[in-house]
Amino acid sequence: MCEVRSSLGLESLGVAVLDAFSYGGQVQSMNMPMPDKLLLINASIANRAVFKITFKGRRDIQAASDAGEAMRFADRTPPDLIALDIGDDQDAGIVHGMIKHFRNAPTTRNTPIVLLAGAAQEPVAIRGLALGAVDFISKPLSPLVLAARVQRHLDLKHERDNLAHHSGVDQVSGVASLSHFDAHADREWRRALRHHTKVSVAVIDVDNFRAYNDLHGYVAGDEVLRQLAGALADEIRRPSDLLARYHGDQFVALLPDTDGTGAGHVADRLLDRVRDLRLPYADNDGGHVTVSIGLATLEPNSRDGLPEFLSLAADALGSAKQSGRNQLKTLP
Repeated sequence: MCEVRSSLGLESLGVAVLDAFSYGGQVQSMNMPMPDKLLLINASIANRAVFKITFKGRRDIQAASDAGEAMRFADRTPPDLIALDIGDDQDAGIVHGMIKHFRNAPTTRNTPIVLLAGAAQEPVAIRGLALGAVDFISKPLSPLVLAARVQRHLDLKHERDNLAHHSGVDQVSGVASLSHFDAHADREWRRALRHHTKVSVAVIDVDNFRAYNDLHGYVAGDEVLRQLAGALADEIRRPSDLLARYHGDQFVALLPDTDGTGAGHVADRLLDRVRDLRLPYADNDGGHVTVSIGLATLEPNSRDGLPEFLSLAADALGSAKQSGRNQLKTLP
């Protein structure tokens, strides 16, 4: 290990400097938080060593050798940062495909992606930035630069996460965040249980949205989500009703004190409003962006029945998808 340290020039960097970056510049107490999780993809042996030495166990580093393994790791344990090492002979399509996947996947949509590339692969990295990567670090890697840039992107992610959590607003769409929805839905579920009233929920999914992002890029996809959110929110009119960003390309509308008939009217309005937007999407049926909606209505009979209720709406959404999309299905 000493030979590796010497070859990387770490002895001259100073352990204290790297320690500061590894801990975000703060002295950690005995009750330190769980370390940030880094997903390192396709890294050479040398670059794995740079990561290991730079962060010295103060980051939880998971190494994946290819795209498939990386996606499995990310789905199972969402990382706080993804570092993608672009080999000199690596296919650009594979690199860009991974970036698109991580930008679209619900578990990694907001995870910063940092690209590692030598001079020969700079054009691949520059295109990767346009597809949603946040930074490009030149190889050979400087441990000090690596530590500083990684820490900066982790700090920014934590700031965004904290802002979204405390504000209750999804940063992309502008409607309520998932955490805000969870708290609101729990309150309304318990209230309906006490007062023996019905609750309805609609899960709204953008049809073929992954293909839209692959074709037009995630920036254009986010703009579509913002326009859809604004239009859908206009139809969620009562103070107790709530529209929220659910998962990736999904929204969810909670409708307390609403029976199946009333909820069906609201869902029909949502479908019509999206159709009236006529957002262009040439590869979709009809040439415009459409949504499918799954609707469920229940009178709660147990305190812990909310997850099952949401699953009913998800099942109804699946039925709408299987029946051709751009429609409403209801359960039970």
